[in-house]
Amino acid sequence: MIAVIAVLSRARPTVSASASDPSGRAPVPAAAAVTATPGATPRPAVVWDAAAYRALSRLVDGDVALVRERARGAAAREQGEGVHPVASPFVAWALLADLPPEELPGPGTSAGIRARRAGGAGASTRARSGARKGAGEGAGTPPLADDEEGADQRPDARERRERRARLARGALAAWGAHVLGGAGVSPAAPAAEGSSADDAAASAQLSATIAELPVRDAPESVLARVVGGRTPQGHPAWNAYLVSLAHEIALDPSPERVRRLSGPLEHVRDRARFAEGEFADEFQDAIVAAYDSAAAGWTEETGVAERQAAVAAQRAELERAVVDCRVARGWGVLGKTPLVGDAAERRVREGFGAGVALWAAVLRGVVGGGVELEGSGWRRTLWTLELAFALGPLGADVLVSGDALVRRAAAEVGLADRVRGVGLSEPG
Repeated sequence: MIAVIAVLSRARPTVSASASDPSGRAPVPAAAAVTATPGATPRPAVVWDAAAYRALSRLVDGDVALVRERARGAAAREQGEGVHPVASPFVAWALLADLPPEELPGPGTSAGIRARRAGGAGASTRARSGARKGAGEGAGTPPLADDEEGADQRPDARERRERRARLARGALAAWGAHVLGGAGVSPAAPAAEGSSADDAAASAQLSATIAELPVRDAPESVLARVVGGRTPQGHPAWNAYLVSLAHEIALDPSPERVRRLSGPLEHVRDRARFAEGEFADEFQDAIVAAYDSAAAGWTEETGVAERQAAVAAQRAELERAVVDCRVARGWGVLGKTPLVGDAAERRVREGFGAGVALWAAVLRGVVGGGVELEGSGWRRTLWTLELAFALGPLGADVLVSGDALVRRAAAEVGLADRVRGVGLSEPG
């Protein structure tokens, strides 16, 4: 059990075991709401998207010390501007899903080859025998010689994989340092077993601080509350779980820690892949709805470019397509069928005015032919769009985004002051 969850469970009531993570970890607590000190004026909240933390990590090639220093500096600058960095479980989810599995020594890796050699001929023979067994896994694949490496283990492929993992861990370190920096805390790894009493006390104090950090609710939880009046069952536990897990790795972003948490991380990745598919389906539905609204006057002679231009020109219809799809999504998250003429449409427009305009601008770019809906870049854009939809009092007052498409769309609809770039410079 990680220290953060232990502290959280003491500070807040836990949920039932049915809401615990299927990897076998204990039930996790409900998510914290953002609260202000009584009588104090709440400061505007700033949230960075996952793309912003990735950009910061790339800038210093995933160096943990440097990325933390820059993240703390960014938090200090933001506080000087009167905005307060807060954690988002949705951003934590995106960053955790980015972490590639840290592989254990296998038969095709250098470490695995050394291990087989150390094990002698018997171990090598058993490895070859295992590779030849069955009609599925390993069948038809010639065994590796003791001095061979698999094609995916060539130095260039291995270096790319290791760099990807290093950058992903660096992005999580940046997230933790930025959020803790907003609370005036410098992140440090939790105390290990057998450490001094002072180190253990400092670790416990850090865990307590993390438990009290303000957290912005996940976008889908907010959408469901606006559409249907309640938070979906399991969302608070899942959101708190993501924040806890992300902080644990952010405090110790080592390959060993990632490897030890491989079970929970695989579950996080599986749910992220499913969520990406749902995000993409919703956006495709909005595109279809936008085309349907403009198709009445088309003939067989109407060309593709003309159709695209006609759809892109219908600003009101694009916003209507966004609202309809968001309402359907909100009811779907709650497990209910959308109602015709639902008053939720009005609530979505009122609660997410900035998000509706921003999504419509992105939709306009897509139907106009200027945006490709493919590749990892677009999948990551979908995560930022979900986060940006809640821009305003229900989500982030200011969004710092590393996604150029979302920033351009925000500028187009007059939101450039609320959707900002990371503003990084090369290290000196």
